[in-house]
Amino acid sequence: MNARHTAQPLVTVYIPTHNRSSLVKSAIASVQNQTYKNLEIIICDDGSSDDTAIVIAEMQKSDNRIVYLKNDVPMGACYARNRCIEIAQGEFITGLDDDDYFLSERIANFVEASRRLNKSFLCANMIFKNRDIERKWKEYTGDVTLNMMGFKNWVGNQVFIKTVMMKNIGGFDTNFPAWQDYDLWYRMILRYGACYRMNDATYVVNIEDDRPRITTGSKAWQGYQKFITTHKAHLSRQHLNSLYFQDKQNRKDEINFKEFMSYPGIDNLLILAKQKVRKLIGIQK
Repeated sequence: MNARHTAQPLVTVYIPTHNRSSLVKSAIASVQNQTYKNLEIIICDDGSSDDTAIVIAEMQKSDNRIVYLKNDVPMGACYARNRCIEIAQGEFITGLDDDDYFLSERIANFVEASRRLNKSFLCANMIFKNRDIERKWKEYTGDVTLNMMGFKNWVGNQVFIKTVMMKNIGGFDTNFPAWQDYDLWYRMILRYGACYRMNDATYVVNIEDDRPRITTGSKAWQGYQKFITTHKAHLSRQHLNSLYFQDKQNRKDEINFKEFMSYPGIDNLLILAKQKVRKLIGIQK
């Protein structure tokens, strides 16, 4: 990944959005405020009926790096992401959801690491924010291998990769009702080799209880089923045991000890124990 790119390569940031004009404005601002400035910012408005177009048009007046696309009708977040990817001009590309934001050094850190490391592509740690409460995601620095990804999504929700590699693999699979990012990262590792994860937490995920994500959890089980069907040739029994519990945890579905005996594993034991402790002390989320 560090071979022969310019000193200040153009980096594309893609942002899908739907009816959240105030949130996408903040997301775009976090990209504008990056210490690294050679950026292309592509927003795909997925059929919004609010004032998103007006808000972005106003931002474009003072920043010619912003490119605006709009779907006539809502087509889904991954369709919107793919439209951005198709027209991206950057040497590198990464994504941002419209209700999340970057810390100011995120892109600079990725560009510097891409020069220094001989890795296929990169990801980084995240911060989960619920109003005034922030917590860092699990600590890990190093290669994320296909075997690791068979147990759970170690990459997270965004990567930093050569744009040509993103385009060559076909972007997001819009046939997935959920788990689309997990599927894409899995396919990338299968094709390009391990993803290197940096421990710098420069992406803030908003998880406020009253703020729905751009893709709701109603189709999570179908996404899980499609994932294990699509990648069954590479998934061991241990992987499948873990993914069963990952799906249950994602959907906040109660897990019982009988299920653990049917799907044993260290990670599953931890998930079961955590759920029981939370229930005992009355924490619902």
